[in-house]
Amino acid sequence: MALSITNFRASFIWSETLLGVPGGTLKPLPEFQFLTWSDQYQERFRGVLDGDDPLRLDPPWEAHSNQLFWKYYLPGAVLAAVSPKQAWKSLVPLRRGTPFAVDAGKGATAWLEWYYYPHGIALALTFKYSGARTLQETVDIAWNMRRQGVVSQQTPAGLKPLSLQVFVDGALKWLRESVLGPNAQPGPQRGPFTLCTIIRAESDSSLQPIDADPDLHRALEALTSWPPNPEKAKLPDLASACPSHAVGDDDVLYARDRGRALWFPTLFTPTDRPSVRSLACYHRNLMFGSMQVDSLGGLVAAVAAELRGGKQIHQLSSTLRTCANNACERLADLFEGDKRRTYRSRSLKWQIQQNDLADLNFLRQKFLPGAADLPATP
Repeated sequence: MALSITNFRASFIWSETLLGVPGGTLKPLPEFQFLTWSDQYQERFRGVLDGDDPLRLDPPWEAHSNQLFWKYYLPGAVLAAVSPKQAWKSLVPLRRGTPFAVDAGKGATAWLEWYYYPHGIALALTFKYSGARTLQETVDIAWNMRRQGVVSQQTPAGLKPLSLQVFVDGALKWLRESVLGPNAQPGPQRGPFTLCTIIRAESDSSLQPIDADPDLHRALEALTSWPPNPEKAKLPDLASACPSHAVGDDDVLYARDRGRALWFPTLFTPTDRPSVRSLACYHRNLMFGSMQVDSLGGLVAAVAAELRGGKQIHQLSSTLRTCANNACERLADLFEGDKRRTYRSRSLKWQIQQNDLADLNFLRQKFLPGAADLPATP
């Protein structure tokens, strides 16, 4: 028996910055006015924690009061009783149930999650594939979903097939209009940021490390860069794609600008121990972390663009200044990776460096003149 992959997950994350909401140029609908002011957000967040919200919003950790990303992102917090002030300062989003039912086809399940930030919106679409597949078959099914994907949306008339991008555009439109009303114009979008993890696999022989397995290198490149022709794509050197990788290591965190692939054979869940879920939990933690970095990075980039365009920082609304400053502080914490202050992750540090470090350093200088730049990792 060759390598057989029996459980694989792929999460695609989109975020959109609605700068006019904290900036005061866009007026949310009454039920979302709380996004524009610290005290209103805190009051609403307190109601969400108490299970008393008119829209049935939830904290992002839902019922999982020990969800590790949020537990460490909010240091010292008991998630069931997070301080609303801490949630505001950390730009914690609120989760809403979605009316969009998704069918990903045979051998797959899919679920869509929606989030509201004080400065924008985000959605995460996760596909879970079960059934024995080779590595190449796993890559093919994920690549096809990312590049040519079709999902079915449940409608009153039955399932309606839609391309992945059309489906996502419709979901973002619904989410945006739920905040701002009909015909709301989109803000700057990011996406998708992708995360692929092999959860469960087994093999009758020892697996080669990526240094000695060009097929594995090509597979992880396909799952992160999504090239038009994976078989002919030029492969980057491993030092740039996995900066912390040591020659001969079995486990690989493969990192490209807009994607991650987790290949951790030492943690593949054995089929005779289905209750072991370490990689599934890691995938979930990294999904939340990647969404948080992308959303806060989008805010930082948008505000930096305003200031580079000639606007002065004192001309920003007080709420926008506060949100932008909080975003800078949280991203700096994640970049520095002090586990006493936040969730520690190499992937999130690289994500900031690959996408937002220049804007983050620029904006930090505006809030803290003379502050030292966060240094790029060689």
